[in-house]
Amino acid sequence: MLLIFVIFICTFEFGLQLLVNALSNQFPWILTTESEKPRIENDALDKFAKNSFDYQLGWVRHSNVSGLEQRGKEVTEFSIDEFGSRRICIPSIDKKVVTFGDSYAFCRHVNDNETWQHYLGIKLQTGIQNFGVGNYGLDQAIIRYESMEYTDETEIVILCFVPETIARIQSVWKHYFEHGNTLAFKPRFRIENEALVLVPNFLENAYMYNSLNKKAFRRLIQSEDKFYDTKFRKYQFRFPYLYSLIRHPFRQTKLILSVASQYKQHEHVDPKIRFSEAWDQIISENIKISQKLYMESSSTELLSALLTRFNDLAKQNGHIPLVVVIPQFADLQTDENLREGYRNYFDDVSRRIHLIDLTKEFTTNPDANLYVDENGGGHLSSKGNQIVADAIYERINRIIQAERQKQ
Repeated sequence: MLLIFVIFICTFEFGLQLLVNALSNQFPWILTTESEKPRIENDALDKFAKNSFDYQLGWVRHSNVSGLEQRGKEVTEFSIDEFGSRRICIPSIDKKVVTFGDSYAFCRHVNDNETWQHYLGIKLQTGIQNFGVGNYGLDQAIIRYESMEYTDETEIVILCFVPETIARIQSVWKHYFEHGNTLAFKPRFRIENEALVLVPNFLENAYMYNSLNKKAFRRLIQSEDKFYDTKFRKYQFRFPYLYSLIRHPFRQTKLILSVASQYKQHEHVDPKIRFSEAWDQIISENIKISQKLYMESSSTELLSALLTRFNDLAKQNGHIPLVVVIPQFADLQTDENLREGYRNYFDDVSRRIHLIDLTKEFTTNPDANLYVDENGGGHLSSKGNQIVADAIYERINRIIQAERQKQ
C-alpha cells in the first residue's frame, strides 16, 4: 500500500511539473524557477533600448513620436511633442499647468483630444502639458518632475495616479509584482533615518538585463523589492510542485484550470483575450494586495514621505501642487471595506496636501461607459475623463480663491 501511495505521489508530481511548465510558457503569471530569469530576445531588447529605456526613470515616452492603440475594433491615436508631453490640441500659447503620473494621467485608450487634460484646458483656457507614462509609480513621476525645467508661466503642477501606486513605489523590477512585465526596471526610494534615500535603477542600460543570469545580481535586486518574497516566491512553483500547490490550493488550482482550458487556442492571440478569466483573477489579486497595503504602516509611511516631497518641491518651485487619485475599474469591484482603507488614508492626507480622491465620483455615477471595455476594466473613457476634468477644475478654483484671500 505504501509503495502504491509513493508511486501515485511521484506520478502526480511529474505530471504536475509537465503541466505547470507548459502553461507557464504561454501565461507567465504561472511562476516557475525559470521565471527567475525570463529570456528576452535581442530584437526585443533592441526595440526597448531605442524606444523606451531611460536609466533615470526606467522607461519613458520619447519626444516626437506617435502611435496607435487597438482595443478590439476601436483604434485610438496619441502623439508626443518635442518636449516629451502628449500633444496639446487646443490653440493656446500658454502652458500654465503641467501634469505627471501613470497611464491614468497619460489617458490610455483615448485620443489626444479626449484626455482629461484636454477638457480641463478648455475650462481653464490654457494648454496643459501631459507627462504621464504608463505603469509609473508615484516615485517615478516625482523624479521626472524634479528633473525638468519650467518656464515662468507654469503655475500649477498635478500629480495623478491610481491607488495601486502604493505597491509600485516598493518595487524595482515590476516582474515580481506584475509577472511577465520583464523589462520594467525602475528606481525607488526607501526611508533611512527618517529621510528618503534613492535606490537608482539597477539597469544602467537595457542590455544589462542579461546580467540576471548571475545569481548575485538577482539577489541584489530581490533585496530591494518587497514583492519578491511576499508575492513572487509565495506563488512560485518549485520542487516539489505538489507542495507549492497545496500551500495555496484554491488560488493555484483556479489559475491552472483557467489557463489550461484555453491552452489550445492560437498562441498568437493576445494573452489578455485568450486567458481573460485568468487575467481577471490576476488583476483582482493585485488590486486587493495593493489595497491591503494601506493598512500597513511601513507602506503608508513611504507613500506619505513621497507625497510630502512632491508638495514641498512644488511650493519651492513656486507652483501650486495638486494630487489626483483615480480608481481603476478593478478598485471599484473589491469589498467596500478594502476600499475604505485607501479612502481613509487619502482623506487624512488631504488635510495637509491639496488632494482629490475620485473614488466616490466613480462609485456613485451610474454611467457604465466611464471606463473603456477591456479585460481588467480598462482605462477611463472620454466620458470618464470629463468627470475628472470637472472635479479638478472645481478644486483648482477653490485653491486659487483661497490663495488670493491669503494675499
